[in-house]
Amino acid sequence: MMTEQELTELRSHGIAVFRNRVIFNAQPPIDSDTLAWVQAQCSGPIPQPLLDLWANTAGGNINYTVNIKMGDEVHSFSWTELFFRGATTYYDLDGWIKHELELAEQSAAETGAVWTGTLDWLPIGGFEYLDRAYVRVANDSDHGMVLLWMQGLPPAWVGRLHQDTSGSFAIDLNSAFDKLFLAEHPVHGIEQYRTGLELVEYLDDRVDSHGLAQSLADRLIDFYAEAVVVPPPPNTTNSGWSNHE
Repeated sequence: MMTEQELTELRSHGIAVFRNRVIFNAQPPIDSDTLAWVQAQCSGPIPQPLLDLWANTAGGNINYTVNIKMGDEVHSFSWTELFFRGATTYYDLDGWIKHELELAEQSAAETGAVWTGTLDWLPIGGFEYLDRAYVRVANDSDHGMVLLWMQGLPPAWVGRLHQDTSGSFAIDLNSAFDKLFLAEHPVHGIEQYRTGLELVEYLDDRVDSHGLAQSLADRLIDFYAEAVVVPPPPNTTNSGWSNHE
């Protein structure tokens, strides 16, 4: 474990820890105005684990391996972004929420359902436009569940799904973070494109240009590498929701 003093120093360099997983380019905790706006877009209460994350950091980068069973096959899911307000890139929390609201309204019109004006699934992260992670905010038995959505790609993309697919990943955000793992040490591993190199590069820059002590950077890498495990078995339960776009 990192000490409170170490965590405080790392926070000054844009690094936060949640559920023993490292977030870099970490944003400040969510402000009350943003939180109130997000809550107003949800059909039920924001789950406590997501509130806990946002009280720590309202967004940034994560760099772990994520596997999920979609249909009969296990697929690698890209989850590198945690959305936040004010981002000018794919990290834009407000933009993704508005996008989902438009889709939900369109779906209601097409099916003749009553449009409530709110979301049952809140987008919280992913990778660009290809992969997205959602938290269930509807006040039902699945409240808090984490769902992963992958966009289908043309057949030329070997190893990728060729139609939009979603699947249940974890019962809540805490469990989802617990499932993030590394297959190799980010520094001492042998794969050329192993997971963790982005974090290593981020720390190198903080040491070289921003005064982060090399000893603390090394300490964080050791802590980060504690997530190296034999890949856990993917979940075998697929959700029944597959209409996200």
